[in-house]
Amino acid sequence: IGSLLFFLVALHIVLVGAERGFRPWMTFAAVVAATLAVLVHERYIAGTIGLAAGLAAIAWFRRHERAPRPSLLAAVLIAVIPFGIFALATKLLADLPMATDGRAGQCPDRLAVHGQRVPGDELRPALVRGTWP
Repeated sequence: IGSLLFFLVALHIVLVGAERGFRPWMTFAAVVAATLAVLVHERYIAGTIGLAAGLAAIAWFRRHERAPRPSLLAAVLIAVIPFGIFALATKLLADLPMATDGRAGQCPDRLAVHGQRVPGDELRPALVRGTWP
């Protein structure tokens, strides 16, 4: 529910900014809220890009009323920064094996159980049957 809350905050800021004109603090707050929504749940990347596209469309169609540059800049920042931070965090954290001895996600050929080397294909049936000590 946290990611939805952050996304709705970003949406509210974008709607208010599109109506009254973007100020620098509004752009910053919308980018931070969108980034938090993406970091809590990565599915919101599509939502933030859609939000930015909607803001860009509003700015484009209202370009005769006032200068659309702050809104277009906010749209670009809302689309790029959350995705960029998520991609960077994914790349940086993907190479860190936590407590897996560098073998995360790999199926070893042999495992050591109680100091004995056991082939991996024999270990699972023994554990399921309950015959392994």
